Amino acid sequence: MGGCGDVRCQITQMKRKKTMIEMGKCGDVGCQITQMKRKKTMIEMGKCGDVGCQITQMKRKKNMIEMGKCGDVGCQITQMKHKKTMIEMGKCGDVGCQITQMKRKKNMIEMGKCGDVGCQITQMKRKKT
Repeated sequence: MGGCGDVRCQITQMKRKKTMIEMGKCGDVGCQITQMKRKKTMIEMGKCGDVGCQITQMKRKKNMIEMGKCGDVGCQITQMKHKKTMIEMGKCGDVGCQITQMKRKKNMIEMGKCGDVGCQITQMKRKKT
C-alpha cells in the first residue's frame, strides 16, 4: 500500500488511512497520533469501545460528575449519589444542594453531630435552651 508515488495515489492512500483510523487499524506513528486525538474526541462523545478507552471514559465521567457536567441518565443517577455523598461531606456547591445541606445540618444539630464553628454556636444556643 505504501509504495505509490503519484499524487492521485497518495490522495487515495490518505482516504484509505482515514478509513483505517476510523476502524482503528492504522500502524504508523503519525496515524496513531491522529487515532489518539480521534479516541479522545470519541471519549468526549462517549462512543469509544475498547477497554482502556472505557477506563479513561469512566475517569472522565467521574471528573465530569464532580464538575456537574455529565449528561446521560446513568450518569445523573451517579451524580445524585455523588451529590448525596458531597452533601454528607459538606462540599456541594449548588443552591438546591445547600438547602439540603442546611436541612441536614439542622438534623445534625438536633442530634449533636455538627462540626463547623457556626454550627457549634447554634448547638450551644440550643443546649442552653
